[in-house]
Amino acid sequence: MNVDYLWLIPILPLLGAALNGLLTLLTAHREDGPPKALSGWLGVATVAASFALTWRGFLQLRGLPEAERALTQTLYHWIPVGSFDLS
Repeated sequence: MNVDYLWLIPILPLLGAALNGLLTLLTAHREDGPPKALSGWLGVATVAASFALTWRGFLQLRGLPEAERALTQTLYHWIPVGSFDLS
């Protein structure tokens, strides 16, 4: 089964960490630092969204016959030459 969201599973937590780091840098001049609630919610929300996508993929796989249980996604075509395509 070909799906379009697999790349988001590792990217969302990385994005959350990067945004938390940026938030910390932008508020480093403040005495109390970055808003704790915002940092916490941002970190938890991105990991939870990644988990939700993983769970969605698991449920899709569970609904398939055993021989067809694979999720694939082509991110880019590496070597397209004529009728030959290495992805």
